[in-house]
Amino acid sequence: MSTLRINSLKYEDILHDDFNNLTTNNEIVFSHQGFAVVYGPNGAGKTTIANAFSCEKEDSHYDVEIDGNHIVDNRNYFHVIKEQRNRNIIKGETEEFILGDDIRREKALKDQLDSMKSTITDRAITFLKNFGITSKSSKAFDLLRGKHYIDMLKDFVNKQSKGKQTTFENIIAVFSQLHIHDVEETEISEEKLSFLITDIGKSDSVIKKIEQLHGVHISQNSDVVEIERSDDAIKILEKYRDLDHCVVCDTQDINPDDIAENKRERKQSIIDLLDEQIKEILNSIQSSNFNSDPFCIKQKIIRLCETADTSIIDNLISDINEIREYYVQKLENHLFNDINENNISELFNQYSELRQAQVELTEDDILYIKQIINENIRSELDVRRDNSGDIKIYIGDNQLTDEVLPLSTGEQNFISLSFELLKAKNDTNSSVVVLDDPISSFDSIYKNKIVFAILQILSDKLCVVLTHNIDMLRLLEAQYSHSYSLYLFYNSPLTNNGFIKVNNSEKELLLHLDKLINFLRSSGLRYVRNFELFFKSVVPFMRGVAHITYGTVYEGLTGLMHGYKTDLVDIKSYYHTLFGAEIDAYYNDAFNCRASDIIETEISIDTEIIDKTSYPMLNQTLIHSLAYLQARLTVEKTLVEKYNINTDENEQLGKIIDAAFPRNNTDTIKFRVALTSKKTLINEFNHFEGNLSIFYPAMDISTQVLLQEKEKINELMSEIERL
Repeated sequence: MSTLRINSLKYEDILHDDFNNLTTNNEIVFSHQGFAVVYGPNGAGKTTIANAFSCEKEDSHYDVEIDGNHIVDNRNYFHVIKEQRNRNIIKGETEEFILGDDIRREKALKDQLDSMKSTITDRAITFLKNFGITSKSSKAFDLLRGKHYIDMLKDFVNKQSKGKQTTFENIIAVFSQLHIHDVEETEISEEKLSFLITDIGKSDSVIKKIEQLHGVHISQNSDVVEIERSDDAIKILEKYRDLDHCVVCDTQDINPDDIAENKRERKQSIIDLLDEQIKEILNSIQSSNFNSDPFCIKQKIIRLCETADTSIIDNLISDINEIREYYVQKLENHLFNDINENNISELFNQYSELRQAQVELTEDDILYIKQIINENIRSELDVRRDNSGDIKIYIGDNQLTDEVLPLSTGEQNFISLSFELLKAKNDTNSSVVVLDDPISSFDSIYKNKIVFAILQILSDKLCVVLTHNIDMLRLLEAQYSHSYSLYLFYNSPLTNNGFIKVNNSEKELLLHLDKLINFLRSSGLRYVRNFELFFKSVVPFMRGVAHITYGTVYEGLTGLMHGYKTDLVDIKSYYHTLFGAEIDAYYNDAFNCRASDIIETEISIDTEIIDKTSYPMLNQTLIHSLAYLQARLTVEKTLVEKYNINTDENEQLGKIIDAAFPRNNTDTIKFRVALTSKKTLINEFNHFEGNLSIFYPAMDISTQVLLQEKEKINELMSEIERL
């Protein structure tokens, strides 16, 4: 059997400091079936255990050992299923819930392809920057006109989609038409490529204007060379305009401004005679202020004007086209290598074959879906592919993950938890499943179904169930006898904290009423340590038993169930009548008692009514039973005596409170609200007479909290007496 040793647990400041270094009561031994139940009252911190194991916050922490493995703060080691009052929305992908062999392989391939696609996209975004492409509107896309992959690249660099619109099919189609080009990289070709990328991205691109000259007649103008000379002369004249002689030829008495103006007029007259296309190119060259001109564009344009030789422009365009092709080939080599090195084609073919096949589930999947889920809801579940070919779970025409499903709230909660269990079953990363109060949000109809689902679906997992619901314990036992080990969880400044093992004999008393009755009839009496406290503490349970067996005993015990009564009751005699126990062998004295005697009885967290080493849970139960009874008797006695209430007309506690504090009396409303809101007073004894559960009230609250609650009730009664 596996053992979970808990060295430390922390989540915010909810757990006592003992859990920072838990050295005792720190082992949970799983049953042969792999189940352990940790039982604790509301507010004890059971959910905190689940939160600590899930490591959901920075101040979460756990340190455990299990089967020789030491695990610290591993988010994946425990698969935690938390309590969820409304489980209507089911989170997760179909593949997480059901994993037939083909579905598992398809899921793995899809995850791998998704990762590859993300890598290809990221790399493309990076290398495309070197090709002047940074967004879907980049002008450099003009260099790729007509290419079959241009839409894919635009999607890659689209800041909104970032490649999401590109499918695996698109990538494979692109790849199938690519091949590696034999590209010779030279210094001049790289210079020309850099120039091309920079220029093509400008709104006033020189290269685009040059390409428009193809086939265009150019007028000859031999004076065009003077344009550049005039520019040079004007620069010198403007620089030395304060001199009255020429810095070049030393001519005296000159006016630099006049000469510069003449040069400008001459330059403009030459430009006016040029063709419009040539004017635009020269203006673009001048405004761009080329730092380098690897294509010798300016020189060739001037030569074109001098000679009107169109072969000059044809050769220049040919040179540009070679670099265009050089650009395309380098980019395609990058793209080919990025796709090819991931072996995406072969993987995609495998993935496609699986997608085209019918959905096939393992036998376990079919069993869980059909026998556990379909048989417990009105609608039929189906596993099929959606319009995109992805595997989905459907309820009618609705996907399982839809926010609105054609199910009742109970069905939605049931099916949601069932699939959470399937998700946990198929979680290969986790070793232990932790269930936090799995049946707390279900009515009696579904509790049994959920426990069945837990035992069936998680049969191959180690499972810790955190609960405060005795129904959970009884249903587990009813479904599969001896299927779990039981621990009590304590988290209090005044207790021995940790996980206390409930021995099998005490567990039998908790689960089986007949064994509890037999225990009270015979063997249990030898474990009693204080018979007076014992008799007082079992009065509510005895009255519950008497309600269905001995009417006279029931009436007699009623004298001890109301604080305003003064009957002297022979509890020992009634105990013998109900259980047939030979009490004299253990306790010879008679034991008569009044309600006032019960009120005045002193108990504490350390009280030992029955051997608390052998039966710690039963001892706690009896302390709680007596504390509940004392609180109820105290309130009844105080109110009846203070307000002289007619108990023939107002026998029950609720009616006594109504008589003491009428609804229309605003002066005493705080007392009415305080008393009617106390679960300690109103609800707990229903368990004794309703379902004969002696344990439930005691296990639904910690001893410390209950005794504090009782003290608050006593203080409230003292305040009322002083009115």
